[in-house]
Amino acid sequence: MKIPVHEATSLQLGATFPFVTGPKLPTRHLLIGRERSGDDFCYDPFALYQSGYLTNPNMVVMGQVGRGKSAFVKSFLFRNFALGRRIIVIDPKGEYSALAAQIGARRVVVAPNSPTPVNPLGDVGSHATGEERAQLVHRNLAVIAALALRRALRPEEEVALALALNRLLQGRRMVTLREVIESLRVPTLDDANSLHLEPAELAEIGAATAYSFQRLLGGQFGTLFHGDGARIAPFPYRSLVLDVSAFYRSDALSLVLVALLGSLETQLRAEGGMTLLVVDEAWAVVDDPVTSGFLRAFFKLARSFGLANLLVVHRPSDLGVRRSGLGAADASIGEGLVADCESAVIYALARPEARRAQHLFGLSSRETELLAGLGRGVALWRVGESRFLVRHELSAVEAEIIDTDQAMRRSRDEANRAGPRETR
Repeated sequence: MKIPVHEATSLQLGATFPFVTGPKLPTRHLLIGRERSGDDFCYDPFALYQSGYLTNPNMVVMGQVGRGKSAFVKSFLFRNFALGRRIIVIDPKGEYSALAAQIGARRVVVAPNSPTPVNPLGDVGSHATGEERAQLVHRNLAVIAALALRRALRPEEEVALALALNRLLQGRRMVTLREVIESLRVPTLDDANSLHLEPAELAEIGAATAYSFQRLLGGQFGTLFHGDGARIAPFPYRSLVLDVSAFYRSDALSLVLVALLGSLETQLRAEGGMTLLVVDEAWAVVDDPVTSGFLRAFFKLARSFGLANLLVVHRPSDLGVRRSGLGAADASIGEGLVADCESAVIYALARPEARRAQHLFGLSSRETELLAGLGRGVALWRVGESRFLVRHELSAVEAEIIDTDQAMRRSRDEANRAGPRETR
């Protein structure tokens, strides 16, 4: 009996030996580490997007604490900076000061009574048409108001806000929160007539929105939102680290995040260029439906002006979103955020979370099983439809800037040098 000769190319070996052999990414930029096969693994989101291999350059990074997420993210930023990219970090825990110092980034501490006040409306910019300016500012303000009110704006409130803004923006590039508050509280007769209302009736409709903005001008925010300047950190600063640790684990963090991104967006639209924007500890904000919706819209539009977004969370369950007033979790918005991140870097996860990741990222049973046993520094990469098992490698310089335990060890060493304390 003669058995027919079977012929195959090395392409088929990828199915037989997953993560050992298979097609490579079409880029040789930006070395990350080594695949299980021992080959170099390179990943450049901008090159892959420009080549058409990816439909967006956004990335999500997740994994258990201590498995290498922070080391990867900081070294990835450092390497992108070396290629001439701009780096912007929303830093909720104050852990990026060493990276900022290494790359010469401007580090801004965003806190109550900050010496660098923020105008959440930003500079709407001469590059946009009058209608585009109004839409951009109205979108940002509507989200900020919803976060301050802890509910979505009603249709009549949206209309009142639009009328107030349109009046302020005529012939101007920039407005302030104080001006918006006054415009809502004292509408013109023409604005009221356009809705067949009296001015007092229109003012009543806009009252809750005006009070929500007034809340930003004091209380827990101090003078943070008293800024009337165009930019929180004017380019040409190549890179920027925004330390928002003063609001970490606070219900104000989402509002501060939206205000900062709204302020920065107009600059990024005008400046262009390749920019990596990192939202670290994103689990602290994505469980809010308003913030998640804002981020998803921001992610979708960002690639049009050269922005790649990097979202850092601990586990898939972080992406559950609270339904307003119900306390239950709705993962649809959070999962939508991940769907807008065509690249995912997944470090070790507990088995229940690995099973959630299987659904979220379309992983095979074998890949899901691997996630529960990955060692430190090893991640499963999903890049488009491809999968890679990669050990991240650090240089000596990068080891200095990614050491998140540095402050803790320094405090311990100082205590040891001081000797034992006398107990009473």
